[in-house]
Amino acid sequence: MKNNNELVFTGERLIPEFNEGTAFYYEHIARYLFCCQFVKDKIVLDAGSGSGYGTHILASQGSAKHVIGVDFSKKAINYSIKKYGKRNIIFNVDDIEILSTIKDKSIDVIINFEVIEHLKYPEKFLSQTKRVIKDKGIVIISTPNKLTYPSGNKFHIKEYTPSEFTKLLRNFFANVKIIPQNFRLSQEIVDRSNTDVKIDPHVKEKFYISRKDSIETENILNNSEYIIAICSNTKLQNITSLSMSMKKVDHFDLSKGLISLSKQYSAMHLYGKSLETTVENLKTKLIRCEKENLYYKNSIEEIDKLKTELINSKEELNYFYTEYGEFIAKYSELFPNVNLTEIPNLVEFASQNYINKTSYEPTFYKDFYSKVSSSKTYRLWQLFSKVRNKIRRGIK
Repeated sequence: MKNNNELVFTGERLIPEFNEGTAFYYEHIARYLFCCQFVKDKIVLDAGSGSGYGTHILASQGSAKHVIGVDFSKKAINYSIKKYGKRNIIFNVDDIEILSTIKDKSIDVIINFEVIEHLKYPEKFLSQTKRVIKDKGIVIISTPNKLTYPSGNKFHIKEYTPSEFTKLLRNFFANVKIIPQNFRLSQEIVDRSNTDVKIDPHVKEKFYISRKDSIETENILNNSEYIIAICSNTKLQNITSLSMSMKKVDHFDLSKGLISLSKQYSAMHLYGKSLETTVENLKTKLIRCEKENLYYKNSIEEIDKLKTELINSKEELNYFYTEYGEFIAKYSELFPNVNLTEIPNLVEFASQNYINKTSYEPTFYKDFYSKVSSSKTYRLWQLFSKVRNKIRRGIK
């Protein structure tokens, strides 16, 4: 039986044990790790907590005092409670445009990642954030960059450019800072002597956290894949950048640079082509099998028809045997001295016993008529009439 608490991956909500090792996984994990710098000893609201992995990171890696995860999906909340429920982490079913489970001015930090693009009325959500956030609190919201994000996502109602996003948020907060999130290859010079960190208890991968300077070749917000807004009605604190390096992403080994990556891509491309050929061959086999199946289906229908005819013929034959047996039995009763096993013997019988009779209606016929007329077996009379005609022809 399927567990009702298990989530199904739709392409939007991250499920760590399902998405581990993918770019989709790392981009989500990175956002929550970035936010850990803001939440130490704070009361945090993860608005749109999904599967609950981020709520867990804020508590375990960010050392938040208390974290509340809310989501409109009861199934997602049940999953989160099962996987990540702890003393300082609670999960509630709630609509983030209402936040009925959250009291006024009770939250230090609000996190809202990859949700606002799903909202028909984002202003309602932003109004609720102002209601529940403390006066010196901060709100951190992320969304895909409309300028670079592939179009056609059926789950997104409204996507934003950096300027549109900034304009929307400044209607609700005095200070808004927009920063980019990108996925890039990098060169590293990092001290690896630090210990590993277990980000999520349900995935195998370990992380090694290193505080280091980040040097980039460009810093153009409009080219970023995602945009993250840090909002507050007070002065914003200094922000520490986060860089996450991965050896393998989506089955590609990134550790040996672009040349290796190009070779891997070529190998994957060839493998894809081989799969296409396999698929085409399977399609051809399927068409042939469908034709053969149609032939066999017709043959089966013909066989079924013959079986029906055979059954009917057997029934007819059995019926004949029954009638024939009744005739023999009745005739043997009428003429006990005659051993009759088949109708043609009547001819022989007549020629041997009545060939010299002057009358063509011997006594035994009359006797037979009198007995058969009182019988209910009319068919016997019909059969005997045919026999009588044969006898007459034999006599003549």
